[in-house]
Amino acid sequence: MCQSIAGPPVDEAIGMLIAEQMTPAAVELALEVRKEIQARHEEADRLRCRAIERAQTEVDLAQRRFMLAHSSNRLVADTLEGEWNEKLRTLANAREERERGREHDQFILDKAVHERLVAMTADFNELWKDPDTPSRERKRLLAHIIEDVTLLKLPAEGTTKLHVRFKGGKIQTLTTMNPKSSAQQIKTKPSIVELVDSFSMITFILRSPRF
Repeated sequence: MCQSIAGPPVDEAIGMLIAEQMTPAAVELALEVRKEIQARHEEADRLRCRAIERAQTEVDLAQRRFMLAHSSNRLVADTLEGEWNEKLRTLANAREERERGREHDQFILDKAVHERLVAMTADFNELWKDPDTPSRERKRLLAHIIEDVTLLKLPAEGTTKLHVRFKGGKIQTLTTMNPKSSAQQIKTKPSIVELVDSFSMITFILRSPRF
């Protein structure tokens, strides 16, 4: 059978979720987390710098030992030269590791960016709630926040599960009520049917010749 899910309840639930998530308080919390991460990155960079300093010291020592080696003893000189080259490779690897780490961790959040993020939150909610904002623009706004939404319809329960995955990896599950079909909307409630049946039975009994 063809599957179908009504759009309005899903749209409303997603809209309410975004309105709850995109608040200045949420931005402030995210910025505090970002500062903590930045502090850890800086500590990691200091450790990488110390590794480079140690490697540079070992290179300098290996170089001096090689320079002091007597040229007549080629075996000793060759061994010391090999150690020197090995220390140079270690130093180069330490420097490359630091550059890779800095590229991965680099993120400077100044006051202007901070203020703009908070302002963007207010702008976002204003745009989202504006009835004149076209649906296509709302979709563009969502594309910056939500990675995807998985819908699971549960006909027996009359609900739909929404698994919302945000860009950062966070997942949140919502539940919406499925709207009734046309047949269900005009169908008489079972309680009314039982009441009519009971009334009909009473009427039949009262009209019986025995009464």
